[in-house]
Amino acid sequence: MLSAPVLLSSLLLLRGSEAFSPVAARAGGVGSPCRAAVRLGFFDMFQESAESKARKEAEWEAQQAMLARRRNPEAMEAYQSEVEERRAEISSKDAELKELQKTGDIEAWEALRAEGKLQGSDELEREAGERSWGGEGLVAERIDTRLPFVDSGYVDESAPSLPDMPDLLGGLKGLFGGGEEKSE
Repeated sequence: MLSAPVLLSSLLLLRGSEAFSPVAARAGGVGSPCRAAVRLGFFDMFQESAESKARKEAEWEAQQAMLARRRNPEAMEAYQSEVEERRAEISSKDAELKELQKTGDIEAWEALRAEGKLQGSDELEREAGERSWGGEGLVAERIDTRLPFVDSGYVDESAPSLPDMPDLLGGLKGLFGGGEEKSE
């Protein structure tokens, strides 16, 4: 059994500790079912928002589904076949362009573009928003793969060949005394 002075001092301590609790909790009294959200003042900006929690939860669920699929051979086989179908569809979409790029025929490429089978960079769908300096949004795919010489490179037939070009390094060697053979 506690003595009266000890009991009185413990009650005073308990009553004084309410100064550190949220206001709504003090108003309800001890044992009140009403709870207020904890306010941290300056540190409230570090609390996670509801949309951030929901986004993390959705990502976690997607990761758990992926792990379950990896553990199940039938589900993994179905997923792989779906991926192969998508890849085949995408690669067959540009099959005519790929064959044309192997030949390097610029006239055929221009005809393909004139028919509307090939879109230019200014005709492609852009992302919403103004993230780029131009302000039109970014293109979601690589546009250089649609050019006629993507694999072979363009060779200008009218350009001079290598033996016809001037010897620039020979001129530099002459400046430093390396252009002439010295006999002894």
